Amino acid sequence: MVYFSPNFSVEDHRHRHRAGNLNRSNPLTGLVGKLDGCLAIISGDMSYRLIHVIIHCLKEGIPFVLRNSIDLPYIRNVLSQIDELQGIKLVGLEVAPNSVELVDTIDGHPFPEELEIACLYLTSGTTGFPKIVPFTWPGIMNALTGLSRKTGYERWGGRVLQINSVEFDAFIEELLMTALAGGTFVIPPTPVKKSIHNILEIIIDHDIQVLDMPTGLFNALTLLRGKRVDDRELLLVIGGQSYYAEAVRTFREIFPNCVIVNSYGPTEATITCSAWVLSDSDIPRQIIGIPYEGVKWRIDEDEGSSSVGELLLSGIQTRNLESYRSSSLPGKWFRTGDLVRENKDGSLEYISRLDAVEKIAGRRVNLDLLQEKLQNSLGRRVKVRKITTAQGIDLIETTMYESGASLRNDSAQKVREILLGMNLPSVVKFEDKIMLSERGKEVHRYGK
Repeated sequence: MVYFSPNFSVEDHRHRHRAGNLNRSNPLTGLVGKLDGCLAIISGDMSYRLIHVIIHCLKEGIPFVLRNSIDLPYIRNVLSQIDELQGIKLVGLEVAPNSVELVDTIDGHPFPEELEIACLYLTSGTTGFPKIVPFTWPGIMNALTGLSRKTGYERWGGRVLQINSVEFDAFIEELLMTALAGGTFVIPPTPVKKSIHNILEIIIDHDIQVLDMPTGLFNALTLLRGKRVDDRELLLVIGGQSYYAEAVRTFREIFPNCVIVNSYGPTEATITCSAWVLSDSDIPRQIIGIPYEGVKWRIDEDEGSSSVGELLLSGIQTRNLESYRSSSLPGKWFRTGDLVRENKDGSLEYISRLDAVEKIAGRRVNLDLLQEKLQNSLGRRVKVRKITTAQGIDLIETTMYESGASLRNDSAQKVREILLGMNLPSVVKFEDKIMLSERGKEVHRYGK
């Protein structure tokens, strides 16, 4: 059982409700006894009651999976990946702002308490296929402790904006950091992803002090260029993919007293496993910090490379996960699929995904590094991917954002000149909006 601060509260501006100490009442009173030994599949729109149900489950040791919809047969099938969780009892809970309803059950054997699993998340991160990842209490607390040492624990005792989708593991991070520190969890009138152009008004109107934002959403904040300066002290935690240097500069121009922390961690390593406070000298490099205490790591260096290699993880945050993937190295390690290098100060720098390397026109091209090169040259948002035409010709497709009509010809010509100099055939297109997934990540760029 975990204890949350009695000062923790929820402001639900979507349903005009404010909830005080959530430790005092049980939102599942009518379901007493029906959840014993179950894995709860919880679904519902963001509301104070959904938060209350989640907090109660965490406090009382009821393991759960958060989903946008309830499909128990699908969850049971995915759970078969873990031997100890095959055939367990499942219960579906539909949470509305004013009610909690048990909508479905699948009978089975009791959930194994000895695994110390608090919740489970579905991800397709490093494989592209659905995978269930267990978050243990020791792993969660190690991740939260590591992050708090970088951000300052007391900051989370302030007003924290709810940003992340419940299906994204960063939601558990933003919620638990706030609940443990005794902060106020502020649910905005509309989801931040749908109102990102109004993020400044949301921050000011609700006196927000902490943001925990997917990097894909953060990168869109370049649209705020030229907005008025706000001198409040603001903590911003980003994570999930590479940040765009211009977005960092824009955010700092508006909030000169902000602290930006870049966090890193595949879902398989329990939310985050490293974090780094960004300084001006770090940009545009992708510094992800030094792994937390309790996280074992090593770099499996590429043949012929003395510094860059795949990051391997082990330890308390992957305890129930190491059996998924292992390497030929001594012990069990999880292969992240991320290329990193170690800096002289001991911090790690993210380079790219392993699957970012494509063969185009007879050359091996790292699409992440190419994208960074184009963005630095043009000073604007760019996405690249490999495409194959109907005639079987491989090309680099470059998509540009935030380009006024008068600049498009010049920008396209510059892209073509850069890629021609690298002997890479290319096409250029322009889009007004950046496509984001439900979890706030930019849509994956690789593939045909």
